[in-house]
Parts: sequence; C-alpha cells; structure tokens
Amino acid sequence: MKTIIDILTELFVDYKEITRTETIGLFEISINVIKANNFDVGIAQNVKDIVSSKDVLTIGININESFYSFDFTSGDNLEFIESWNQAVSPEENDVFSFVLRIEKDHSISGPVSLYDSFTFFQYLEKLDILDFIGIFNDIFVAGANSPCFILIGNQSILTTLTLHFGSIESASFSKISYAERLKILDKQVSVSHFTSISNLAVIPDDFFILEFDEKFPLSVRHKFEQACFVTSIAAIFDYTNLDGSNLTVRLNGYKSSRNVIPIESINREMVKTYYDIYAWVYQNGGLHDKIGLARNLISLHFENGDGHTLSKSVFSSIVSGYKVYEKQNVKQYIELRNRMSDHLISYNEKASKITESFASSFQKSALTFVTLFSSIVVVRSLTTGSISGAFSFNAVILSLAFLFCSFLYFLASLWEINQQKKRFDNSYKQMRNRNEDLLTVEDIDRILNNDSEHIDNLKYISSRRCIYSSIWLGSIFIFFVSVIYLKDRRSGEQQKSSASGGAILDIKSDTLKIDGKNWDSLKIEEMEKESKRQFGP
Repeated sequence: MKTIIDILTELFVDYKEITRTETIGLFEISINVIKANNFDVGIAQNVKDIVSSKDVLTIGININESFYSFDFTSGDNLEFIESWNQAVSPEENDVFSFVLRIEKDHSISGPVSLYDSFTFFQYLEKLDILDFIGIFNDIFVAGANSPCFILIGNQSILTTLTLHFGSIESASFSKISYAERLKILDKQVSVSHFTSISNLAVIPDDFFILEFDEKFPLSVRHKFEQACFVTSIAAIFDYTNLDGSNLTVRLNGYKSSRNVIPIESINREMVKTYYDIYAWVYQNGGLHDKIGLARNLISLHFENGDGHTLSKSVFSSIVSGYKVYEKQNVKQYIELRNRMSDHLISYNEKASKITESFASSFQKSALTFVTLFSSIVVVRSLTTGSISGAFSFNAVILSLAFLFCSFLYFLASLWEINQQKKRFDNSYKQMRNRNEDLLTVEDIDRILNNDSEHIDNLKYISSRRCIYSSIWLGSIFIFFVSVIYLKDRRSGEQQKSSASGGAILDIKSDTLKIDGKNWDSLKIEEMEKESKRQFGP
C-alpha cells in the first residue's frame, strides 16, 4: 500500500524536505518545491483516500508570501491549481513551499492512523517515560477505550491487551472492556497513590507486550516495557512518583522501604514479575488481603538492595502464601457466611414485625369502633328497653370524633411503617457494604441470592401496607356512612311519633283525630250533655 509520501513524490521532480512531524494528534510535512509537475487533482484525491474519515486534511502552498489551500469539501480550487501551475511553469519556475497537514481526532472511537511510522517512532523515542505514558493516558481519558494504531504502508506489529500497532489487516481490539478498566482504576486508587498523573486512565495491561515483530523498533519496545514496569509498581506499592527518569517508591510490608529506582536500570524479567503480581492482585478475590500479602512478601524478597529487584520465586511464594492464608481462614469464612445467613433470617423477621405492627394498629382502631358502637346500643337498650333512637345528636358527634381520630391514627401509622421500611432497606444495604471489605461482591451476591429475599421482603411490606390501608380506610368509611344513616333514621322516627301521638282537627270533615281515632262533633256534644246530667253543670 502506498504512503502519502509515495503519492506526493509523483508531483515533485526536485524538492527539499524541510520538516516532517508525526505525533498522536498530528501529521505534518513541509517541502520546498524546486521543480514539480502540473497539479493533478487525482493525486490529491488519492491522498484524501488514504486519510482516515475522522481526520482533517489540509494541503497548502506558499508562493511569494501568498498562501493558497486546496479545499476537498467545496471543490472550488481553481485559484490553487492556477497558482501551482504558474509557479512550476518554465517561464516562472519559482521556488515555493508545500505543506500537508493532518489533524487527528482520537476522541472518536476507531483506529488512530499513523501516516509515517518511522517519524512517529522517532517521536516516541525522544519522549521521557512520563510523557510516553501521558500520551496514551490522554487517549483513554478522551474516551477511546481500545485505540488501534494503523501503520499506513508498514507491517510492524506490536500488541498489548488494549493497544495494537500494525496494518489494517492485522488489527485487533481491546480484550479489556471500559467497565473492567474503571473497576481496576477504582481498586488502584483505594490501595495505592501515584502522584505523577492526576487523572490516571492507563493500567499496566496497556503496556504489557503480548506480541511483537522483529521489525518493530527495539527502542520503542523498550519504552513499553518501562511503562509497564512503572504502572505495575504504581498499582502494587503504597506510594509512587515518577520524576524524569527516576521512580521514587515507598512500600509498607513486613519491612518498610523507600527507594529511588532509575528507570533505565530495569530489566525484562522484572517487568514480567511485577506485571504478574499486579494481574494476580487485581483479579477476583479480596483485594486488601491479596495486596497486603504481596507487599509483605515483596519486602522480604528484595535483592541487591536496590528496592525493586526481586528473586525469581517471589510470585510463586505470593500465590502459595495466599493459598495457605485461605486455608487458615476457611473457618472464619464459613462463620462469616453463616453470620450473613443469620442476618438474612433476622431481616425476614423484621419485615414480618413491621407489617404486624401496622396490622395491630388497625385492629386496635377497629376494636375502638366496635366497643363505642356496642356501648351506645347497650346503654340505649338498658335505659329504654329498645335500641330505637340509640344515635342521639350527642352520640353522633362522639362517633364522628372517634372516626376522625382514627383517621389521624391511620396517617400516623402509615408514616411510621414507611419510615420503618426505609430504615429496614438502609440497614440491609449497610450490612452488605460492611461485608464487602471481607468478601467479594460476587460472593456476597451468591450468599444473598442477588438480594432476591430482600426484594421480596420489601414487596411483602408494601403489599401488606396497601391491604391494611385499604381495609382501614374502608372501615372508617363504612362506620361513617352507618352513623349518618342511623342519625337520619332517628330524625324520621321522631317526626313520625310526633305526628301519630297528638290531636288533629280535620276542619273540612268536621272530624277530630285523637290518637289515630276519628271523632265527629255531634258525638262529642252528646258526650258532654250526658256528663252534665250525671255530674251537674
């Protein structure tokens, strides 16, 4: 595959290159053109086809301090072509400068193109180790989780778990997801302190070489090894600071140490040893237990007194020591699991007690209603011999007052059960969080069955609350309607009794109704005369 330089040389007969630069974010080449062919739009398009769609290409020429640029979007390039052709004509034959600039956007997902690998590798070689780590850190901060570097026209290959240098045909992608990266970084922040990079986004996996081709520059490969060593040390030791070519570290283990490590002094064996320890520590398991054991054993295995060279057996010693540690703590682990199971049972009991308390409040309120109404009916029956008219005005007022108080009691009980449910939920979460220091999240999920019982308890409380609330409010409503109905019925009976117990004179029929009987006026006069004869006037 042709490179941009291969294509551009078809335009130039005689030229002198001024500068050529390639970084992560920019490729730029400047040329003094002494003799060239007439401008060919097809050649410009060939250059455009090589450039990645997410990169911005600019071609320009400077003739007699006048700058002309080739516009690939609008196609309005007549002035540029005329100026080029005039400058290279035999009559003019002016020397002019040519500039090709490509601005790369590595914040967009997808491969990062390298248009001149030789120049780019030279750029990497000149960087100190902190800047070398920094440029990749900036890429991951920008959001490119799996940058794949495509070397245009070059088959050199170097591959890590997250980075790839090679042709498009050999492209590979990250074996570490964005979520896994964040999890590792969160763990690292909790157990160590790396002061050199404030917004740390790289991990040792970014630099540990899995595959490389012999054509890949040895100096760049060595940079990757140094970066892997630095980031691995930063993830394992308590304190790490990178200043220039020196790494200052502090380790608190069985023996505490503070040392300054020259970066150039590291060897490939130490890179793999520290990376293996890092990978083991940050895998699934108790992070604090693992890193504590690793620091203890590392502090006992330093050789040469340089504070970083380890014996070859240190990694196997750490793994073996952890297995012994696990066996010694199996009993403690089982006890912890049993304690969590006991907590789970107690939370089930708490859920039942919360609903029982709400139900008990309803029962007390309902019993108050029944007692009140029964008392009213019994008192009426004993005093009058009949329950008719039991709900007098005073009794109605008293009943309504009791119903209102019961409604207020319902609101208070509802607020209380909501607060108890909230505290119940918070208490469960705190219990879970406290155990995360001793067990893995996966193990806790397994013991607690992914919180299924807790979720069922919350649903149980909510359903019981809804049921008893409905019954409570329904009871209040039924008693309220009953009181109103009995009050209206008593008023009707009083009106009926008053109408049937008095004397009414029907004027139209000259009839008097007394106690429901009809008495005409003639009959009444006869009764009066008879009374006078017997008893006198």
